[in-house]
Amino acid sequence: RNKTKTERKSEWNRETLLGGVFCGIALFLGSLFQQLGFTDPEVTAGKSAFVTALYIVFTPLLGLFLGKKVPLRVWLCIAAAGVGMYLLCMQEGTGLSKGSLLVIGCAALFAVQMLTVDRQVNNLNPVLLSSMEFLTAGLFACVGMFIVETPRMSDILAAALPILYSGLVSCGVGYTLQTVGQRNAEPTMASLILSLESVVGAIGGWMLLGETLSLRQIFGCAVIFAAACYA
Repeated sequence: RNKTKTERKSEWNRETLLGGVFCGIALFLGSLFQQLGFTDPEVTAGKSAFVTALYIVFTPLLGLFLGKKVPLRVWLCIAAAGVGMYLLCMQEGTGLSKGSLLVIGCAALFAVQMLTVDRQVNNLNPVLLSSMEFLTAGLFACVGMFIVETPRMSDILAAALPILYSGLVSCGVGYTLQTVGQRNAEPTMASLILSLESVVGAIGGWMLLGETLSLRQIFGCAVIFAAACYA
């Protein structure tokens, strides 16, 4: 608020635009994979939240390509999370479902998004970076909507509440706070804090949607959460 008009205008530079585009593409693809995962009846809200939390191990793993060192305990957590994922997602006689694979891909893409934010946010205005990120993700989503669907205003109005919540609160507020917070937090630490969404997702699925998990799946959730916390 204390910046002059000229200073604010200068912040809309090439780095902000390109950084926002890269972050937006990763956000769009991650969100797309997550929602496509829900087309599989085996993927519940609670299960999706726990599998999505695998970005906590994908983040340091992908960080290797950026020259970031990964301690031994993280490798151990990757192995433990893999065991938990097997217990949670593998169905007897069916193997790993297509929906679960899509959510795993979502976790990897969210890890890419966090690493991209980490590389950009220290030198840029985080709110402007987020704005460009959401604009990019929104444009890609609109193009995809008209390619693979037949949008009707009546359908959009019928789903207005979840659309507004996802767009304004989950994405708009949540990811903006993430971007601002990552100015003073390493991406691995940020992914650790954000992994708490797995707990909220499981509790929310139980309280609001009446979802249940078998003992085997609960144990898998516990292993994934333990690996996320220890990492």
